[in-house]
Amino acid sequence: MLAISNEHGWVEEEGLIMFPVVFFTLMIGCSDGNRLRHWAHGGSLFDGPSEHAHSHTQRSTSANGTETNTTAQLGTPAFLHCRQPASAQTADGRPTEVSWLRRRDWHLLTTGKTVFTSDERFQIYHVKAENDWVLKISFAQLRDEGLYECQIPTDKGKLSYFTRLRVVQPVATIEGTGLYHVERGTSISLSCVIREALTPPTFVHWHHNDKVLNPYNLRSDIQVSVEHEPRQTRSTLNITDVRDTDSGNYNCSADNTRPASVRVYVSEGDKMAAIQRRNGGSAASWLGGSVTLAVMLALLVQTVR
Repeated sequence: MLAISNEHGWVEEEGLIMFPVVFFTLMIGCSDGNRLRHWAHGGSLFDGPSEHAHSHTQRSTSANGTETNTTAQLGTPAFLHCRQPASAQTADGRPTEVSWLRRRDWHLLTTGKTVFTSDERFQIYHVKAENDWVLKISFAQLRDEGLYECQIPTDKGKLSYFTRLRVVQPVATIEGTGLYHVERGTSISLSCVIREALTPPTFVHWHHNDKVLNPYNLRSDIQVSVEHEPRQTRSTLNITDVRDTDSGNYNCSADNTRPASVRVYVSEGDKMAAIQRRNGGSAASWLGGSVTLAVMLALLVQTVR
């Protein structure tokens, strides 16, 4: 058996018969009770997802050309491409049907338009104009990361094309130390930054003590703003007249984002200062009275003598 990397970046194994491999993998894939699912789109020239749906993936080809790196955001679709070369045809000149395998467990996912998994997030599309067999994973999860193999049978053996999928989860952080002390009647500003998002979030959600802060139903002294910056999104929560009820935990997040939280303590700064001033004045008055009494006693003693 000889493995050859051709000019298209495919790995070709001469003398390898495809059917036993597919059959053996199929038996493994179906042994846990997985059911077969069929996908059919009539017979249009374009059987697959629209182009804008690819906005959630980033593709880059490695140096040797046999492996493609695809990045998808957690909770969004991931698209794995397998473009079939024109040389991969059956004896009567028709394009052969490709198979997708997940390499970590050698699970056969699809052959042609038949899906061999009970996980309904997996779908197969055939873009006829480009002869591209696209494996779609809806709502990509962290567990979907890893290496996937596209196999194309030919009269000379098998062509293999590999795609390594990476799933990223955006992370929210609230700037600061995580603990805020603020006096009643003053103002506070909390800034939440969303990073590592392939697609900027439309909304950033704020919670106060597990209660959603609806930006359309807030107190007049509370404002929430969102600003999309290069490679990150920033949301700012401003409170211009802090009240005692504003104490507590504040949480910010976006869809499929790891949340962040801070703790805010509201103190009665003006009241404490007044108490200190009042206590200080009482001490001074007591001291002044004591001095006056001492002087009067001294004068009385001198008069008696």
